[in-house]
Amino acid sequence: MGYEVFISFKRNALDGSGKTRDYEIASDLHKALKDAGVEAFMSEKDLFTYDFRRKIDDALDESKILIAVGTSRDNMESENVRYEWTSFHNDILSRIKPDAQIFSFIEGMNHNDLPRALRHYESLTTDEKNRLVEIVMKNLGMTTPKPEPIIEPVPIFHPIPKTQPAQQMQPTNPTLSSAPRLNVSVGNRIPFGQYPQGANGEIQPLMWRVLAVENGRALMITDKLIDAIRYNEEEDNVTWETCTLRKWMNNNFISKAFNISQQAQIATVTNQNPNSPVNRTKGGNATQDKFFALSRDEAKKYFCDDDDRKASPTSYAIKNGALTGSFSLSNGETTGIWWLRTPGVDSTFALGVLEDGSIGQYGNGVDHNKVAVRPAFWMKLS
Repeated sequence: MGYEVFISFKRNALDGSGKTRDYEIASDLHKALKDAGVEAFMSEKDLFTYDFRRKIDDALDESKILIAVGTSRDNMESENVRYEWTSFHNDILSRIKPDAQIFSFIEGMNHNDLPRALRHYESLTTDEKNRLVEIVMKNLGMTTPKPEPIIEPVPIFHPIPKTQPAQQMQPTNPTLSSAPRLNVSVGNRIPFGQYPQGANGEIQPLMWRVLAVENGRALMITDKLIDAIRYNEEEDNVTWETCTLRKWMNNNFISKAFNISQQAQIATVTNQNPNSPVNRTKGGNATQDKFFALSRDEAKKYFCDDDDRKASPTSYAIKNGALTGSFSLSNGETTGIWWLRTPGVDSTFALGVLEDGSIGQYGNGVDHNKVAVRPAFWMKLS
């Protein structure tokens, strides 16, 4: 990913009462840095894989700045937090990272309360957040925030009247009605609709894998991970019914990827939303959807095994932040992580399929921006 800043913090309170104030401060700082165009690593937002220690070490190696967040010395001395800032501190002392810097970002304590090693570096209080962001940007050589990528609007293609001369007709995306020779059988790949897929937003036909055929309909899922979209725009207690990803799939995605005749082939279905298998987090009400993320049970039912669930993100998805890991498909393409609609360990998490094709047990933070989407829908065959 090429992280520039590593945010170190203690997530859970020592007394088991839930998330710490440190976590809230770190989340707020993470957003501020991201808004300024800084690639910041925060384990709660950027860590989905089972190989936690290796990912932490990789992010520490990549980062030029470490920010230790704390509301008490005990939190900053907790095992994982201490490992992170002492590792970074030792790299500075040993000249492995001679130009790296450490900052403490504190609340309810003063500089002299910090662990001894951290007293050698500058500390700022939480009411100096904007100043800290400016200092980070200056140390990274950034004078202005990195511009957001400009994505040109995707044209909607409408059916061409039959009276139009053949030589003027433009190619359209194949549909079942216009291309009856398509073989809608389980396991086959079928083109339907279009979406940006190249690194520069090049629009290409969407390829779909047929997962099931029953009752005059076919369950389809994108062959690749097509974009990096948050399950929910803000960290909040949500269900599939209330999350922003569902709104994106059933509004933005439909209008962007399909013409009018194609939209008519997309069935509206009732989806049950099961509870989390980890601690029975409520899945919420049944929903009426055209497009949806698979549930945990569906991801198990319609794929043979972990290897069958692996999928690679498009270049467009990677450009938008989709995470890739150390696993790959038989064609050599690196695999990514994709959302399921089943909740995780609590309502601020949602389950996902990991890089190795296994289904995560605890889930990813719903506002994480590096998990990819793999929409599914039921296509009318009549």
